[in-house]
Amino acid sequence: MIRTIKADTKELIPADDGLLAEVREVIGDAAYGLLLSELGGKRLYVPKSAGQHTVITAAIGAEASAALSQRFGGESLTLPASARKQGLILGDVAAGMTTIDVARKYYISDRYVRYLKARTVQADDQMRLL
Repeated sequence: MIRTIKADTKELIPADDGLLAEVREVIGDAAYGLLLSELGGKRLYVPKSAGQHTVITAAIGAEASAALSQRFGGESLTLPASARKQGLILGDVAAGMTTIDVARKYYISDRYVRYLKARTVQADDQMRLL
């Protein structure tokens, strides 16, 4: 099962996203921040049992990784990039880096980079209407 977590660039955790709030509740605030900052912008498979050498354990620690596996083990979560990481990504796009180069730099999909670019263009167009 693939579950998508939505986040706004201005907020780390939108109040209306139950899944995002549940992940934060399960692993705690500190681990949640690390998870989005290290692995945000990707689809992440949560193993049924957290091992020492998993990407998740390396990012958030063994205890939080075990809690995440206990609750979401066997599922794939699409994590948003943290607001800080989104800003860095969009800054590189604005500086002229290609979508592929930005995706490689941040270990994210080129699709996610295009999504962020489209949202930025849409927001700019809406501001021009005012």
